[in-house]
Amino acid sequence: MEVIKTGTILIENGTLLPRSLVLSSEPYSKNWTTVTNLRSDFERDITQAGWTFFFLAGEIHATVFGFNAGTAVHTAVERLIANAKSQNCNCLEIGQVTMKSYLGLPFACVSAHSRHIQGGSVFRRLTWGMTGTANQIEWAEQIKARVSIEFDRVAKALEGAAGSRISTRAVLEILEDKRAEVMAKDQAGYFIVEWQELRDQVRRLIAQDPRYQAHLKEGITL
Repeated sequence: MEVIKTGTILIENGTLLPRSLVLSSEPYSKNWTTVTNLRSDFERDITQAGWTFFFLAGEIHATVFGFNAGTAVHTAVERLIANAKSQNCNCLEIGQVTMKSYLGLPFACVSAHSRHIQGGSVFRRLTWGMTGTANQIEWAEQIKARVSIEFDRVAKALEGAAGSRISTRAVLEILEDKRAEVMAKDQAGYFIVEWQELRDQVRRLIAQDPRYQAHLKEGITL
């Protein structure tokens, strides 16, 4: 398995590519591989074919606790892949990979940018899986991107919260579960109704989880 580091590019299996591009890759997960082409050659071949390698602004982050660094990083990257897919992107470029420690408990922090390979110069968002009218889907996709950033913001706040290391880890795990549940929603109306105005939805989702109630006495508050 390719080592994940700054600059690593992952691509979804089955992504349509220019015929002139010969992709060299190594398996990373069930449906994604790491690109092993020389970076400059990879981007040059895409450009020369008249295609575009889109770079989405807005860095995305994932934090995973674990004593096994490799496993923690892999899990974090899987979450970032899910985030990229929620933005209808077929590639992911790794930004930073760092291992940190909170009260003696190590955790991996991985940042990345969603990227997308597509013919032409206009980013056409693919809307499979999202139900609603064309206008609703376009609106919901914009909201969904902001929701992902909101989950990142709350996760960072929790990382700096005072309390026992066990409680912090548990609450962050609940947050990631809730993120996965929300980002998997396929109804445009859900995002428009529930998330159009960002308030404290993420914190309320965590607080309503039975696992959070079990850790209230351990010092973590939202």
